[in-house]
Amino acid sequence: MKKIFCAAFLLASFSSVAQDSTLIRLRIHAMTLRGVHFNNFNLFTFGGQKNNLQLGLYNAITLDKTVLTGLYHQRPEQLSFQLPYNNSVLKLQFTKAHILDNTKFIIADVAGEHEVPDYEKGVFYHGIIEGINENSFATLAVFSNSIKIFISYRGKNIQAGSIDDKQLESSDYGVFGELPGNNDAMPVMCGTAAPADAARVSVSQQYTLSPASINTYSGRVIRAFFDCSYDFYLHYSSSTAQCYNRISAMFNQAALCYANETINTSIAEIRVWTVTDPYTHNTRDNGLATFKDYVRDNYTGDLAMLCDWQPTNNSGLADGIAVLCQAWSNVTNGPYIYNDMNYNNYFINFPVAADAPDVYLMIHEMGHVLGSAHTQWCGWPGGAIDNCFTTEGGCPGGPTPVRGTLMSYCCLSSIIGIDFNYGFGPLPGNAIRTHINSVACLTNISTVCDSSLYLQGNISNTDYTVFEAHNSIIAQTNLSASANVIFDAGKIIDLKPPFLAPAGSKFRALNEGCGGIYRQSFIPKKL
Repeated sequence: MKKIFCAAFLLASFSSVAQDSTLIRLRIHAMTLRGVHFNNFNLFTFGGQKNNLQLGLYNAITLDKTVLTGLYHQRPEQLSFQLPYNNSVLKLQFTKAHILDNTKFIIADVAGEHEVPDYEKGVFYHGIIEGINENSFATLAVFSNSIKIFISYRGKNIQAGSIDDKQLESSDYGVFGELPGNNDAMPVMCGTAAPADAARVSVSQQYTLSPASINTYSGRVIRAFFDCSYDFYLHYSSSTAQCYNRISAMFNQAALCYANETINTSIAEIRVWTVTDPYTHNTRDNGLATFKDYVRDNYTGDLAMLCDWQPTNNSGLADGIAVLCQAWSNVTNGPYIYNDMNYNNYFINFPVAADAPDVYLMIHEMGHVLGSAHTQWCGWPGGAIDNCFTTEGGCPGGPTPVRGTLMSYCCLSSIIGIDFNYGFGPLPGNAIRTHINSVACLTNISTVCDSSLYLQGNISNTDYTVFEAHNSIIAQTNLSASANVIFDAGKIIDLKPPFLAPAGSKFRALNEGCGGIYRQSFIPKKL
């Protein structure tokens, strides 16, 4: 019991530090301390800033297709490269993300539905900007002939991709972001077919988002089914591969947001309609109703999302809140979502698909199904969380946030906006984790933990890090005076010179190993 008390004391002492650092930042930093090698790829030749009437202001880059081919086939676990942005260079570090494990790729055509055996699926990564003492968010999607990058930091959204999203063989790429002349606000509206209900949105269970799982994600996984409408297929040059690429690249960004909240997600199936689909598209309500009635329980996954492309900009609609594991019924709500992905017209200088609003909408609508109401809902403890939109329930608005979280409508403000690094915030995040914990239909993924770890380098005063190994941890690290570290190995912890834990630092060594009492006591179960 003494060891549990020490671990609990440490966890409580530095919860504020843990909340300040995203999980992906902690994972990447832990890898560097372990001496993990990040393979560097010289993917781009920089062409300087350009400004023209069609594209606006952007950084021109040329993709080296030979290097891309090597990256696609090597598929390293970790990698790094540089990207120009606004008269500076961003150094990016990535680790592989597994979002397409056992995914089905389906075509619906005149002959019916059949699986595509020869689709060259992408390789996906989650990462950060190296060398900055703050949170950052980066995703990378690598395909056989193209690459897609999305970055969020300091309240800015940056993306890099082909100048023409439909001409993927081109090597002409651009880095687009919120530079002068580019629109910042995301006029995205969403809704739920059923209003928030205190009986459904559970905020009683509190979780400490401990970084003890920085080396792996384990527990329950949310598997998503995506249905691409015929209009979506037509927009992407009548190419099923482009549809698969677009959905998986967007989902990769959503998956990192959820992973930062210790929530596992993956794609179970993507279906593309290459003939007229059975849905009504004039409004989001009709789109959701016809989608729900057609799909019913006949899909692979835990939630189902129709991805549409309409000139009317129908936005998104979730069928209900906290509705995982609800079987289809024409009188009750279930895990169904309608999303219209056509928001490019709101980004006047984005020639490529504007990821920020589409990804936000995907994350947001999934968040409803997984258990959260809007932040402007009056049912949260203390009332509405922010004042970015008219409250739902008539209560006074909450405080004005610096940046908005993912279940807010702060996207409507060009001053506040949405910051992907802020995640869901404590109350919506806890509501989601509580609902995921409460249902019985989800798949569990096994824990993967290192057999042994060899650590070297410095652990700075911004870190709150837990290292776990089945057998041994050998450490030659220097802790700063305010570093916060736990080593947890099943057999041996060997502290070798020049290991140093100076006065003021917090250091604990436990011989429990992966999944021991410390993890069982202080990590949320089945996440």
